[in-house]
Amino acid sequence: MSILSLLAAAVAGFTLAAAPVETPLEELPAQRLAAGQCGLFLWSRTSPPRRVLMASQSPAIARIQVGGVTLELPRVAWEGEAVYGHYAMQRYAGSGHELTVRIETDVRTGLTAGAVAPVATIEHRAPGGWDVVIPAAGLIGCQP
Repeated sequence: MSILSLLAAAVAGFTLAAAPVETPLEELPAQRLAAGQCGLFLWSRTSPPRRVLMASQSPAIARIQVGGVTLELPRVAWEGEAVYGHYAMQRYAGSGHELTVRIETDVRTGLTAGAVAPVATIEHRAPGGWDVVIPAAGLIGCQP
């Protein structure tokens, strides 16, 4: 009997059931931007969607909520072209958490001082080493 046949026999009858995975990022309360500030707002692609990240360009921080506590993590790395101060890849770290945020932006006609982020991901590494990738979408908006 070949290795493949043995493997097939060993897993016969074994099925994987998709279980919903909860993100450790909780919904953020409403956020306000200061005059002249541009913020990136991302919602999880869950049902219902939850606002799980807000990042500002100045100061360059990401705000998340975990365990009922709102954390501000400084931006420590970035790559790509900036759209209103937000890059295609931004990394934030602090308080034992690491976030890697990847966004695709679309500056649409008729949209003033902002852009849509129809495709985004948030990679969250929590203290203790657990990694979660959260599909997201959102927008960049600027306060005049």
